[in-house]
Amino acid sequence: MSGGGAYLLWQFTDTVFISRRRRKAGQKNPPGNFVPKIARSYIDVIEDIHRNLRNRLDYLMADITPCSAQTVLRIPGSINYKYSYLGHECRTAYFNPDNRYTSDEFKQLVLGVAPYQGAERYQQAKAIDAIRAKARKQGEKTYRDNALKWSQKGSQKAENPGNDNVVGFPVKASKNSPYRQSRRIISDLKTLARIRWGGIVMKGYRDMFCHIAVSMASAHFQNNPDELLPYVKAQMEDIIPSDYLQRHFDGDNITSLKKLMTAGEAPVVKPGFCSWRYAYSIDRIIEKLAITEAEMKHLDCLVSKGIKRNRKNDTNRQKDEEKRRKAGAVERESYEGNSLSKMKPWEAEGISRKTWYKKRKLEASSVHESIKNIG
Repeated sequence: MSGGGAYLLWQFTDTVFISRRRRKAGQKNPPGNFVPKIARSYIDVIEDIHRNLRNRLDYLMADITPCSAQTVLRIPGSINYKYSYLGHECRTAYFNPDNRYTSDEFKQLVLGVAPYQGAERYQQAKAIDAIRAKARKQGEKTYRDNALKWSQKGSQKAENPGNDNVVGFPVKASKNSPYRQSRRIISDLKTLARIRWGGIVMKGYRDMFCHIAVSMASAHFQNNPDELLPYVKAQMEDIIPSDYLQRHFDGDNITSLKKLMTAGEAPVVKPGFCSWRYAYSIDRIIEKLAITEAEMKHLDCLVSKGIKRNRKNDTNRQKDEEKRRKAGAVERESYEGNSLSKMKPWEAEGISRKTWYKKRKLEASSVHESIKNIG
């Protein structure tokens, strides 16, 4: 018990070493055997275990923050001053010394698959990291260039209200412009709050909801960063309680504002990251908010690639159907409703289907002979 809730611990029978940097296949231990040979667990595997455990405890509204392996853990005997100035002593509520696992057994039970071999895992991770690095580099350049262009157009339009020197916006704004993209994500956040909690974000999720909204809206306020926090605060007041917005919102997002105000001043930027804002992909937002497939059906932007593909296929199918209708194609229900198999005229005449078709064939043949004789 940590003061604001309870958390679960699992005890391993072996030592687990966590390293951010993956060891290459066949790499030997450093001199002195500082890292023994059992160091085969990586930080991402540990975080995968955390996320899977959290998803299994979703019905208990488990917190998503501890999914990161770098989260500080409150140990029994420490004092938690977060909820009271007097502090709350963390204590152990229940302990079962017989319920212990090896790290490999635990990973296999939680993740459902056996741990990867070192060489195989390293090659897979290396290929994935290369693809992500290339995509992030290209996406960051395109996103920032477009954001600066749209921001400059907006400033010139505001400074020149006349019709002479106004820089005109395109007739149809880009679907993924910073402004429109941030509005779509904020709208999805409101919809998600309504689905989960009836409209007001639950305590424990408020800082994450606001942080994501600020990060997504940052690209639209490069020329006027002072307006970023007031804008997002006005957008989020429908789902975030006013006491949180007044007491914690500015302080929790001050780092995002500083990054935006000091854009371009960072001499060195870590590969895959942005120097002037927190850049989250859609998949990363879905992961941090633990959005389920059922919830994605009601969202517009925060959806998986599979749902996006299905929606696109449905849209294309509908457009193709409209084109066929304009070209004169008849709906299946219409021509099937007037077909002979549906109307069954042979039943009205009291004969079999075979006899009815034979009769029609003889009539057509006699008409053809008559026309031939006349000719």
